Amino acid sequence: ITRQYEALVCGHLEKDEGEIELPLMRDYEFPPYMRVSTEEHQRALIGLSAGDVGKKILESPKESLTRYVVEGREEVEGKEVTRVTLTSVSGRTHQLNVHC
Repeated sequence: ITRQYEALVCGHLEKDEGEIELPLMRDYEFPPYMRVSTEEHQRALIGLSAGDVGKKILESPKESLTRYVVEGREEVEGKEVTRVTLTSVSGRTHQLNVHC
């Protein structure tokens, strides 16, 4: 079974299809949400203990892959949007929300 989701994203995407491959981590500022993991975010966790921020926050970033296909380019209230079909390949928590 492959689950697909439809979304509107801000702006017009240039490519008609593609992949978003960005690692995810727990958002230490707004738990329990997730965010794209960057070097800056990882550096912010250096020296913190599980007692400071919680065990899940200190977990290593998780690889994640989303595939998208553009279904249409539109305008909503005068702003450009792109309608896409999303397929979560890796199935991480909140992956589609974070990638889009």
